Amino acid sequence: MSLLNSGPIVDVAAIIAISTSAIAGFISAFLPRKDREKVSKNTENINSSIERDCRLFEVQAELRRQKVISKWQGVAATSLTFSQYIVGGVLTTSFIQDNLSSQVVGLLGLLVLVSSLIHQQFRPDLKSRFAKERIVTLRGLIRAIEDDLFAIRQGTLNQESLHDIRVKVTNSLKDIETSELQDLGKIDSESST
Repeated sequence: MSLLNSGPIVDVAAIIAISTSAIAGFISAFLPRKDREKVSKNTENINSSIERDCRLFEVQAELRRQKVISKWQGVAATSLTFSQYIVGGVLTTSFIQDNLSSQVVGLLGLLVLVSSLIHQQFRPDLKSRFAKERIVTLRGLIRAIEDDLFAIRQGTLNQESLHDIRVKVTNSLKDIETSELQDLGKIDSESST
């Protein structure tokens, strides 16, 4: 840190911004690669075969996955924005810039550029928003499945309706996966412009 010949506040802010930007870039680039859970292992010990048959656990696993994506992409977006504002604020303040060495100013400028590139390439803000939209859809699907299962247990719906529930779940999960692919396409088109 011999490059930093300025006050300790600027040094700490620069270190925090650099660390935050690096962590956010890692989160944004590598976290969404988490695969869908293998549900069969989790459902072997479940006594209720009706919940396993209607694939409720698969929907719940996808909901957990989308929550993780939303949470960590939100953290990455916030971290990148934070580091850009802190460093941008340091660079635009002429008083602080005059007290920093040219190497530190260059390093901070590079950090802003890298943060901007990470944000534009991976778009963690969009990934978080799209995951939140899928979370709402999945929660609605879970409630609908639970309502149908309740009706089957109460005798209002017959066992043949289980097939209808399963088909509804299959179509809904297919729509979720398709929307995720479409969202990735939107992100790719955003980052290429």
